[in-house]
Amino acid sequence: MNINQLIASDPYVSCWVSASAGTGKTKVLTDRVLRLLLLGAKLQKILCLTFTNAAANEMLDRVIAQLKSWACMDNAMLVASMHNMLGINPTDSQVLRARSLCNEYLQAKENIAIQTIHSFCQNLLQKFSVEAGINANFTILDELKTKEIIYFIQQNLIHSSSEIHGSLEFIANYKHETSITQLIDNIIADQRKFLSLLEHYSTAEDYQTFLLQNFSITDKESIVKQFFVKFTQCPVFDYDYQISNKISSQFVAKFIEYKKLDYSSFVQRFDQIMALFLTNNGLKRRNLISQDFKNKYPDLSEYFSLLQEDILQVHDRLNTLKIIESTYHLYRISTAVLHFYQQYKLSHNYLDYDDLIRYTHKLLRNTSSKDWILYKLDQSIDHILVDEAQDNSLEQWNIVLTLLNDLLAGGNKNNNSTFFVVGDKKQAIYSFQGADVEVFNTLSRELNSSFNVAKKPFKSVSLDVSYRSTQEILNVVHAVFADISLQMPELFSSDDLVKLKCNREADHGLVQLWDIVVENKSKDGKEVFWPIADASISNGIQTSMQSSYMLAKQIAHYVNLQISSKRVLPSTKQAIQCSDFLILVRRRNEFVKQLVSELRKLNLKVSGIDRVSLQDHLSIIDLIALAKFVIAQDDDLNLACLLKSPFIDCTEEDIYFLCRSKKHKDSIWQFLTTIEKDNLYYQSVVSKLHKFIDLYCSSTPDYFFHLVIEVLNYRQVLINVNIDDGNDIIDEFLKVVEYFFKSFSNSLREFIIWFDSNNIEIKRDVDTQDCINIMTVHAAKGLQAPIVILPDTTTLPISPSGILWNNDGNMLWQIQSKHCDNYLKTQAEISKHADYQEYLRLLYVAMTRAEDELIICGYNTAATAPQRCWYNIIKESMSKIPGISRRECNLDFTCINKVVYNRVEFSSELLTQIINSVQEEAAYKYSNLLECKFDVQDVNQAEHDYKSLVKQIFDFRFDLNRILELKFLSVNLISLSSFSPLEGEHGINYGVVCHKILEEVIKNRSIKLFLNNSYVKLLTIKQKNKVEEIFNALIANQEFNYLLNSYELKSEVNVGIMCLSNNSDISSNNDAFYIDDTKVFVFKRIDLLAIKNNHVVIVDYKTDFLVPETQLEVQSSYLKQLKSYHDIIKLIYPMHTVNTKILWLENVCFMNIKI
Repeated sequence: MNINQLIASDPYVSCWVSASAGTGKTKVLTDRVLRLLLLGAKLQKILCLTFTNAAANEMLDRVIAQLKSWACMDNAMLVASMHNMLGINPTDSQVLRARSLCNEYLQAKENIAIQTIHSFCQNLLQKFSVEAGINANFTILDELKTKEIIYFIQQNLIHSSSEIHGSLEFIANYKHETSITQLIDNIIADQRKFLSLLEHYSTAEDYQTFLLQNFSITDKESIVKQFFVKFTQCPVFDYDYQISNKISSQFVAKFIEYKKLDYSSFVQRFDQIMALFLTNNGLKRRNLISQDFKNKYPDLSEYFSLLQEDILQVHDRLNTLKIIESTYHLYRISTAVLHFYQQYKLSHNYLDYDDLIRYTHKLLRNTSSKDWILYKLDQSIDHILVDEAQDNSLEQWNIVLTLLNDLLAGGNKNNNSTFFVVGDKKQAIYSFQGADVEVFNTLSRELNSSFNVAKKPFKSVSLDVSYRSTQEILNVVHAVFADISLQMPELFSSDDLVKLKCNREADHGLVQLWDIVVENKSKDGKEVFWPIADASISNGIQTSMQSSYMLAKQIAHYVNLQISSKRVLPSTKQAIQCSDFLILVRRRNEFVKQLVSELRKLNLKVSGIDRVSLQDHLSIIDLIALAKFVIAQDDDLNLACLLKSPFIDCTEEDIYFLCRSKKHKDSIWQFLTTIEKDNLYYQSVVSKLHKFIDLYCSSTPDYFFHLVIEVLNYRQVLINVNIDDGNDIIDEFLKVVEYFFKSFSNSLREFIIWFDSNNIEIKRDVDTQDCINIMTVHAAKGLQAPIVILPDTTTLPISPSGILWNNDGNMLWQIQSKHCDNYLKTQAEISKHADYQEYLRLLYVAMTRAEDELIICGYNTAATAPQRCWYNIIKESMSKIPGISRRECNLDFTCINKVVYNRVEFSSELLTQIINSVQEEAAYKYSNLLECKFDVQDVNQAEHDYKSLVKQIFDFRFDLNRILELKFLSVNLISLSSFSPLEGEHGINYGVVCHKILEEVIKNRSIKLFLNNSYVKLLTIKQKNKVEEIFNALIANQEFNYLLNSYELKSEVNVGIMCLSNNSDISSNNDAFYIDDTKVFVFKRIDLLAIKNNHVVIVDYKTDFLVPETQLEVQSSYLKQLKSYHDIIKLIYPMHTVNTKILWLENVCFMNIKI
């Protein structure tokens, strides 16, 4: 645990923590809760608000696990565990408190509240339902129930007042009828904003008046009238024209025609007049008149130009008027929609998630009950912790701040109450749920001021050590966002982009940037209009292979090759498996389906898409086609789909025969029923279709799908033919069917209409063991994986058009894009810029999910992607990083060109790069190494001496395969590759392998299991024999077995100490730094710590080939290292005897080191 984490988890101080991805935010939260409990805080008086239920459950599990662990530990282990968390040795009372906490948790009537803000509000409203004016037994709306309400609203709108009918007709003139459903969805989604607007303006007329006054507009006539005056004043009749140019001639002729109009005719034909000066897109025509006309009639030409400028302004004003008119009708409809929505919820005792926040906020602001409620809360809340603070909306913050302000004002009698916030503005990606990053930025400053006024301690801490990603990934992430901050300083400040220290320096990472996959066009350039997934040639027509399909195929083959390689990952210490891959996309589009399909073709386990639309799933499409057929047999398109489906399984040639053979006026079904009886194939098709019709007629509509899927056993047929993960999808579909027929009607026709008009999505559990996970970046927030692939990198965000809200809470609606005025264009640009900023923050979240390896790729129809897309941003930044190399990887179907960044695949000047990488002293020694002379008469001795010198200088910190490419004198030392037991570009040095196997031996308490270690399985026979020789010797070593069986063992122990600068027992030779008045010492890991009674043994593994015979011959650096370990362990265990040993693995012997 580092010093900043210790400060952030200090239970005495309120704190604002900025936590970049992977810096141990959840650990800090958990440790702070545990330290509060150790301090004496009651379980039920801690409130921790998280963003998701998954995060809440994870944190609660960690707290409970630690409490259980403390209850079961022996005293020494408990003290060590608490010391690691507290930074100092615990007191006896703290140790006793730790042991009792698990029992206190089990016995408590009310436990610690780790929950989402919505869960907190739900509990509060149920507790104070009378004060809130609601029924305590309310139910939270789910997605399906919301669909039901939308259906209810649509029915009520149809039967509502004539005013609403007028607004519906206005919208229907510009929009498709299905847009009404989408509009209702948008109104309900933005109900918070609409309700606020409705509170300020009681009627649509009031709001329309406000908008007209705000834009200084009255009506169309007044706008046109001003232009009419200028138009009629044009001296067009004062000239004797001699015009040779056709364009100029036509323009003047039309102009003269319009100038003769009276005012009423002028208004009626104003659209034609605007078309004379402007294009269909509302832009100025470039060439109203020819240059020759301008030369002959300069004054008149100037007047025409002025009129063009004026009419451009008139056009913009008329667009504004149209927007106000659209907004007026939207206001009317939103009033009715929200009225019906609230009415339905009230009558059925429902609340949605917005209601939870709104009612709670209102409850805490109610002057008549506020004091009473806060008083009751004060009795139950002493400490507030807020997780993922950047994702909270202003309304959610208002609730939290109300609770906080009461604590600061002294409402709570506990003067030790604290407030803790952790978040990261770089990960603010939920603006569509109301989160505002500017609120997050402002709150930090305001809270600091509030605590100063209250004279309570408050600190701001930044976590700057990454425990998740390797150095290579961190370097690329930092390079990308450092470049972004230079171009967009308002997005990230220098404080936001502190370069993280890597806690995994020893682990090699990898970042790959593949070339964009471009659509494979046919040789003659001709394309058929429909997409074909397979690039095969059919009937002499060559088609293109879709770029998305090509990339899906590449990724699938790449994943398969990596899994087949059995390569060991640094983070898992195991061979690569399916669950190590996380594929992140921005959109759930056709590419995702193609990728799932390609992965399954290679028999790779894949969890599928994390969120699925039922309407887009093949099995559900087939079931709906069947339902449509049994209702209406003469729908040719639907019947063709059904014939091609697994229910009938006709070929395309069969369907083509039916379409070609039937009479023009007949339907396919009519033709099928008249086919001769001797055509057995089509007779069997007709017979099967008749059976489905009979089934529908003889059963109830709600039971029809159940009979088809379960009784006739078409479930398995659909899954087998569609080759998808349709089992759970079909289950969800049956639930939707059951829900509809219980809630709405018993009509299959109405079900189909309802189903087609509602996009019903289901969220699926993707946390499946040993499966490749594919999900959106938003869904992956808080997750991580060893290998992350980003394939959706070449598109820019698309800002939703239509309803626009400004900072004042006012709304405008652009019903069609051609009606956009200058004001709306400006506001749209502001919104677009904000969306792009969130797009970049989403990139940060995506890249920082990776632990070991990050792969960036993309697909596009053109050779180049948009300049500001993810792919090009990463590509440009990676090109500036030293050590980038280009590789070509041939797969069995294509070739991947990639840019590679890691510590293994660097290629250029070997010597220069190594010298630049090592410390000055090592660099000097390396130069000496090149100049050293050996007796070439004895090659074996020279090779031995060279090995020893390399070992002394580098201690296997680098890839020796590359160092050993060098030659001394005439001796080629390629044979020295035996130093590294893992050959190839992903080699791991001998010392690391031995350390890792020993770590597993200690963990499993069985040395005989060493052959099962994944590292051993990857060794060559020669290397494996050497390791086997060492560990067989360990099995026979009495001293090692005594430690293994008689002591409490801890492997790879991180050690460090912090103490006051004026009271240090640490040797002055140790490295240290100061934070405030605290002196902090940091050390490496101890290989093995053995504890028994009052005796501690420190064991350090060494793999030197030349084993010293006495302590005098041991390298001074080894002795210094052990001295540091001894001093720090002696401080932790002052009453223990501490001995230090080196275990020399070359000859498997222990050496006692006297300190």
